[in-house]
Amino acid sequence: MRLAILVLLAPALCVDLVGAEPAYSIARYGNRLAVTAPTGSALPPSVSARLRQRVTCDFVETPINEVADFLRRSSGLNVVCAPGLIAGDARVTLAVKDMELGNVVDWIRTLAHCQVGWLDGALFISDQPIAGRSVTRLYDVSDLTLLVPDFPGPELALSAPGAGGIVISPAPGSGRESPSSDDIADLIEHVVAK
Repeated sequence: MRLAILVLLAPALCVDLVGAEPAYSIARYGNRLAVTAPTGSALPPSVSARLRQRVTCDFVETPINEVADFLRRSSGLNVVCAPGLIAGDARVTLAVKDMELGNVVDWIRTLAHCQVGWLDGALFISDQPIAGRSVTRLYDVSDLTLLVPDFPGPELALSAPGAGGIVISPAPGSGRESPSSDDIADLIEHVVAK
């Protein structure tokens, strides 16, 4: 069960950067795996609720820092622009009426060719992908590497009326080996690399 959870969560361990080094690392300490990965830049639910309010705006070649001021006033959130985006003189032309603020943010992201994410308590607008801080978690996989013995069962005999008996022999041992922590780490890396 725990292996399935690790494998299902494994795709969340990486940031999809073409040609970049993996954004995660897996270290092995005996039967423990130390996984270090970025926390991500998804918006918390309390912020998502604020972005559902409806706004009206009319930007004509407006600099991105003025757009960020509008977002700050409209949402009451901390909004930060990366210096590289401001220096690149990103501008937005957008006119909307009674649109959800979250959709306005998506349009600004598209029109200004920037990234928007939640980082350290602020809505962060950047010219670079937003990965978030790295967090290390320790997973004990001892129970996954422990081989449960397969004891043969007793020999069973079934008899049918008017016919001879049927003897069912115990199944031979499975001969399987338990996976090592290296095998589990390789499996997680294989799933993440897809």
